[in-house]
Amino acid sequence: MADDDAVKEAAKLPIDERATHANWKVRSAAFEDIKKGVERVFNDDDPVLLEYASLMPKACADGNAAALDKALEALVVLLGRTNEQLAARMVSGCSLNIVTKCLGARAGTAAKGADCLMAFIEVECGDKVVAALIEGFGNKVPKVVVGAVDALLQAVRAFGARALPAQVILKALPPMFESKDAKARELTKLIVVELARWMGPELVRSCLFDKLRDAQKDEVDKLIAEAPPGRPQPERLTRKEAAKQAAKAAAGPPAEGGEAAGAGGAAGGASGPAAADDQEPVDSYEFAEPRDIIPSLKKDFWEGLAAAKWNERKAALTQLKDLASYPRLVDGDFGDVNRELKKIITKDSHQQVVSDAILCTGTLAKGLRKDYRGVAASLCSVLLEKYKDKAAVVTRAAGEALTSMHRYCFTLGDVAEDIAAALAHQNPK
Repeated sequence: MADDDAVKEAAKLPIDERATHANWKVRSAAFEDIKKGVERVFNDDDPVLLEYASLMPKACADGNAAALDKALEALVVLLGRTNEQLAARMVSGCSLNIVTKCLGARAGTAAKGADCLMAFIEVECGDKVVAALIEGFGNKVPKVVVGAVDALLQAVRAFGARALPAQVILKALPPMFESKDAKARELTKLIVVELARWMGPELVRSCLFDKLRDAQKDEVDKLIAEAPPGRPQPERLTRKEAAKQAAKAAAGPPAEGGEAAGAGGAAGGASGPAAADDQEPVDSYEFAEPRDIIPSLKKDFWEGLAAAKWNERKAALTQLKDLASYPRLVDGDFGDVNRELKKIITKDSHQQVVSDAILCTGTLAKGLRKDYRGVAASLCSVLLEKYKDKAAVVTRAAGEALTSMHRYCFTLGDVAEDIAAALAHQNPK
């Protein structure tokens, strides 16, 4: 009765005093009233939302389990009504407290905490949520660590790698492979598999595998091989992506054969499930951090390109092709590289060397994209000329390189004169 009287008496106090009251029942009632108050709001710039938001970070660390649950219920409703700016103001404090106070708590509280984190991601706060979860990896309480890894897996599965800082996540995972908790290790592997579906297995391997033991690499490779094929689709959308999808739906389907369908594969895949996108290959370019490969081309590379023996020239080109195969390259000074490749393509007498030089141009086109546009256009006539070569290895390489250049660097209109000249060539090949 005394507690009930205290709740009734406290109801006369301002909401901020009730939310920080010494009596947990008063706080619990305050959080319930905040939830009800938010539900009556229909404008995201209503000043009452600002008042409520200021109370949430501390509420997410309430020491009483029942009151904490009420606070989390109020927060998830608040995030459904608030704008991005207000969500950004409270995300760091709320997320850190949710990770440390909720994710290692009883199942119901952990689930409510995870719901709040997902709601923050939906309101464009994914980077801050991920930062809080990664900080949780180092918590001294094993249940908090497992909860943080599990919540991160939920986030990646729900929103995909486009809505989250995928590279930040990837860089934070290696220590978790050595976690003392078996469940944390298993969940970490599943995060890697999910990222591989979004970013491409090769990019994940290139960023992660040098930090893992051979046995761990084998385990992850096996899980990646068992993952569902095709391009993944997000289960939930951030507000911006939802708005894009709504606008797309309102505009109607693109004209058949138009560029909108092709653009969707590279830029619009996060806008929700689409049958056509399921068949699109994963493009690691959008997730990769640009890498500068020019400093890796040392003296032995340049000497190899000029070597008298064809196998030494081929070895140098293989080195270049391996370096250039990284999904996204920094637009460094490729002038000398481009000149040497063109020289080999046009003048080298060995078919395998010519073929490898051509493949290098296609690989650079894929990694540099618009930054390779001018070079690709200038090489078009040279590569078209190679179609008259008697060696299938050369003509096949020319076809692959031109396909990459057309896909990533230039339009047919950019090289119309070269194509017209090739079509008028006396050699039917």
